[in-house]
Amino acid sequence: MKFPISITLLLALFTLPFLSSCNLDDGTDVAPEEGLPTIDIGSYSLLPESIAQIPYVNQSGIIFVDTFGTEVFFSIEEEDIFESNGSNYYRYDVFEEGDTVVYEFNTEIKTFNLESTALGMQFRLRLRAMPYYADPESEAVADVMEISLPFLNSPSFSSQIVFRHEVDTRSYPTSFNNEPIPEIEIFDRTFTEVIWNDYTNPISQVYFNFEYGIVSFTDYQGKQWRFEDFQ
Repeated sequence: MKFPISITLLLALFTLPFLSSCNLDDGTDVAPEEGLPTIDIGSYSLLPESIAQIPYVNQSGIIFVDTFGTEVFFSIEEEDIFESNGSNYYRYDVFEEGDTVVYEFNTEIKTFNLESTALGMQFRLRLRAMPYYADPESEAVADVMEISLPFLNSPSFSSQIVFRHEVDTRSYPTSFNNEPIPEIEIFDRTFTEVIWNDYTNPISQVYFNFEYGIVSFTDYQGKQWRFEDFQ
């Protein structure tokens, strides 16, 4: 399968029921409003094996190239595991139509920041133990990776989730992952087991595998870049 300059999707898979094409960070750290019923659904830890699958562990930088071979550098900042205490998830129409219930939980988060000063871009990869939002009281959990990118010139520094994947589905009753593309060619280089999301109009189209991390992305101007090497 060839993707000479821009990657063409050959399949349109279902959209995740609780994700939209222009997701902002999901707001689970927003303080609940007073008076809303609150349910504690426990604490969740990441599996060490899930963290080990992220290709950016112990890496300091990445080189990407465009179709002409022009290089651009992204630094990698790896943060320590952070325990988020008192995260909140809002769910509506739980017990009756029109009601709102706040689910509180603690979770572990592992973050990697990829930044290019030349492109003015910063991808934020966040791996966290995520409750099953479709049924929070089941206490099912998966280790979910999300990559977000700030909107260009956003005064509020808001960001959009441009990539999502369950690194380990763990106790989720079903997986919402797309099937990986077995093999693709980008700028004369072949990548295997490439993961993608079918978001509509994302600010960056991201393709990922567990060998190199982001293997391709588009910048704010829509230009495509391809992974070249770690540095």
